[in-house]
Amino acid sequence: MIIDEYPVVLLDRYIQDVNASYIVTNNKKATQEALEYLVKLGHRHICIVPKQNASDSSIQDRVTHAKTFLNNFPKNVTSILYTQGINYEQRQELLTKKEILKTKVIALLKKDPQITAFFVTEYYPATILYQVLIELNYKIPNDFSIICYDSPHFYNESVVHFTHVQQNEKQIAEDSFKMLDALINKKNESIQKLENADLIIGDTTAIPRN
Repeated sequence: MIIDEYPVVLLDRYIQDVNASYIVTNNKKATQEALEYLVKLGHRHICIVPKQNASDSSIQDRVTHAKTFLNNFPKNVTSILYTQGINYEQRQELLTKKEILKTKVIALLKKDPQITAFFVTEYYPATILYQVLIELNYKIPNDFSIICYDSPHFYNESVVHFTHVQQNEKQIAEDSFKMLDALINKKNESIQKLENADLIIGDTTAIPRN
């Protein structure tokens, strides 16, 4: 469709080396702001938690920018904990993969006991990580801080409110239609736009444990 010059706007991702129109969150800026917040709290050993073999360009960008920021920041140590894709509608699969993650977390913390914070590239894996740490008798955020991308809007006080990067989905949707209209009317050949995101402070981050 892109080669045939059909009007196409990609949302939240792009295709490398293809001159296609897209609108994505400014993952470099958003990731840096999230990690700067953890660093300002005093965290120096932060674990990045991405999905294994993620092909999504946005997830790849978050990981790349996180590694770059942490590697360039003095006295920071970076670890990686990969999660697996999970069908959250399948309870048995969810339980099985949570146990797999628990085993990996135990091994990680035995190898890197200095870890005090986790940067998770997506919301639902962050909830599983939270559950795993609680089941291992850790307290959040007393023992570990967790920060992630996105979070649903909750109005139930018993739900965990994650510190998270909130992508501006409404603005992305509105701008995408403006971009599509410009393409249809041949006002532009291709359009690439980065959308800002907000850092929302929740209940899962605090100063690191002593």
